[in-house]
Amino acid sequence: MSLKDLNLPAKRVKVLCVGLRKNDRCDDPSLLLKFFEGTRFGFVFVETLEKAKKKLANKIPFAVILTERYIGREVSWKDVLRISGKSKVVVAYRRPSDELWLEVLKAGGYNLIHSRDLQERETCRTLVMAGEDFKNAKE
Repeated sequence: MSLKDLNLPAKRVKVLCVGLRKNDRCDDPSLLLKFFEGTRFGFVFVETLEKAKKKLANKIPFAVILTERYIGREVSWKDVLRISGKSKVVVAYRRPSDELWLEVLKAGGYNLIHSRDLQERETCRTLVMAGEDFKNAKE
């Protein structure tokens, strides 16, 4: 897939990736770095909710938070959503369903994507649109 046909933002878009790690449930998150190389997207990866809280305390906000459905045994995307502030939360899961998608949207999340397809068009389009929506909400 090419990013040429997506409306990429002119301003920098910071994306905080929480709990994403290469395993049987998730693509290698470094694919995102390669795919968005040369764009205004900047990715920061953290492994835990506590580290995410520290990153979100910075003065420059993250436009998008990309998180797995579960981060360890006792933390889920809902915990990430609670600390997200105005950032758009995108949930990645290996078995997305209409029910989970609806739950994410009703709770205030931005979208649900397939964690095994981090380089796919829908994932990229979702991150671009979430960044744009974050920017428009600030204006």
